[in-house]
Amino acid sequence: MADSNGFLTFLGQALTVGAGWFVVHKLTAARDLDKGRRELLVKSCSEQISQTNELVLMAVKYHTTERDQEIETRIKMLMQDLATAVGTLLALSNNSPFAKNAFNRVAPLRQAISRQHFEDEHISSLKPNSELLQQIVADGLALKQALIGLKNAQFQG
Repeated sequence: MADSNGFLTFLGQALTVGAGWFVVHKLTAARDLDKGRRELLVKSCSEQISQTNELVLMAVKYHTTERDQEIETRIKMLMQDLATAVGTLLALSNNSPFAKNAFNRVAPLRQAISRQHFEDEHISSLKPNSELLQQIVADGLALKQALIGLKNAQFQG
């Protein structure tokens, strides 16, 4: 009888240790997965901020110089890449409001860059202080601020 009590005590302790290990393992795996997702999101935000800078500078150069079809093509490719990359941030961030804000800032930038004086045989370039250029820069800044907000949200709570 004493042997069976000792065995039951041992079995109870073994089950408790096993269950504890299982719970800790699951929580650690979930934490590591979340950490990896956050690190990927922060890195992607940084890349999209750089891409936004490049796009805005290229768009300003395009609109202030003679028409260059190669730059037009590069701008179109950058706009598409940026829209796709920011769209993937939605899924990566589980549709966070910060990601939605960034995603909603892409279309205005795209429209500002391409709504006029784009893909046409413009006779002259725009003046550096033109309303269109100001709008491109403002929309680029708004997107960058939204991406910075999403990036910073990864370090909260």
